[in-house]
Amino acid sequence: MTYWLPVTGPWRWPILGGGGFALILLGLALLFWPAAMASIFYTILGLLLMAYGIERIVSGLRGPYPQLRRRKVIGGTIGLVAGLVAVINPLMGMLLVPGVLFIFIGMAIAINGILQLSQVRLRDPYGQIQHHWGSLVVGIFKIGIAVLIMMNPIGSGLLVLRIIGVWAIIGGAVLIGIGMRMHAAD
Repeated sequence: MTYWLPVTGPWRWPILGGGGFALILLGLALLFWPAAMASIFYTILGLLLMAYGIERIVSGLRGPYPQLRRRKVIGGTIGLVAGLVAVINPLMGMLLVPGVLFIFIGMAIAINGILQLSQVRLRDPYGQIQHHWGSLVVGIFKIGIAVLIMMNPIGSGLLVLRIIGVWAIIGGAVLIGIGMRMHAAD
């Protein structure tokens, strides 16, 4: 059986308003305490990894195929250990995952900036050399941003959480506004 919310109804606007209020609270928490919110996120991620690891280990021990059993047990053990590390020390998970991710993002931006710099001097279809000074500025800007990201990947991850917090606040305000319009229409 599927439950759905009707388009209209006297109880729909409080749900939208309450959801908007909760979204604003989440956005404020992400904006002012991104490290604490990241810690909560990695703790939950650790619990999920532990559950996945246990399921893989049990499935591997009961499986009919020896090669597949070993792979499942090894993968499950890795998931279980990673989950334990994230639950016991969420700071470690918070440092490793965004750190590595933002280093890769920084490297990709740096490569993109170098490619942008290679387009400063190009030949047009008539064989004439054209200088694209905008490409020079954008390429230098991208390389600068990449260096900043790679110098402080954790800070970059916290900045992204703050940006998500601002978007959550805006989305919550929109939901409250929609709820208020629905209430006025009822």
